[in-house]
Amino acid sequence: MNSNTIILLANGKGTRFKSNFNDIPKPLIKYKDKELITWSLKALKTIIPKSWDNTIVVSKYSSVREFIIKKFNFRVFDPGETNSPAETILKSKKLWEGSKILYTLDCDVYFEAQNLYKISPYTLYTVNSSSENFSYVKLAQNGTVNYIKEKEVISNQAIVGFYSFDTEKLKSLFKDKKYIELSSTREVFLSDIVRDQIKKGIKYSTSFVKNYKSLGTPIDLE
Repeated sequence: MNSNTIILLANGKGTRFKSNFNDIPKPLIKYKDKELITWSLKALKTIIPKSWDNTIVVSKYSSVREFIIKKFNFRVFDPGETNSPAETILKSKKLWEGSKILYTLDCDVYFEAQNLYKISPYTLYTVNSSSENFSYVKLAQNGTVNYIKEKEVISNQAIVGFYSFDTEKLKSLFKDKKYIELSSTREVFLSDIVRDQIKKGIKYSTSFVKNYKSLGTPIDLE
């Protein structure tokens, strides 16, 4: 079993950018002369410096996959159309099912943070915020995460788009009838998966980041 797999999630619809960047997939839109996905890979380099051999970019966009192969020579995978990050991960199962831990990172974020391997492998990187655009965590008295909620400000610690999952527990979730029923009614968020991992015994810690920049909306690029 490999120790870990890192997936960069670049499969979203990017609907908020459609009016201004109709012909460009969101990961390839530029901010300060660098593609959004390049900023995310730069962030990944700060937290997992020796990550390149285990990194796979997952995107339905052929132009994104071609860009990644040409510029970074990473592995790529086309999951096809998906309705949620959870479904994208499920359709990418063959990429991570032989690993112990799956890490995922959004394609529209930049930050600098502690090296993951010097802290806990189950670390949720956070930033101080009160915006409802994030997922938020609550901490127990011992400092571990005991609850996570999507787009509801339950604390001042907002997750910046990097997640860790125990793959055996992840596979168990995807087989569960509760997941199947939930996915048929609404988008399943990565925070939903983290909540399931916590219930199954995974102890998440948090670590604040520096120089955080969200690149998820046109306003963020201004």
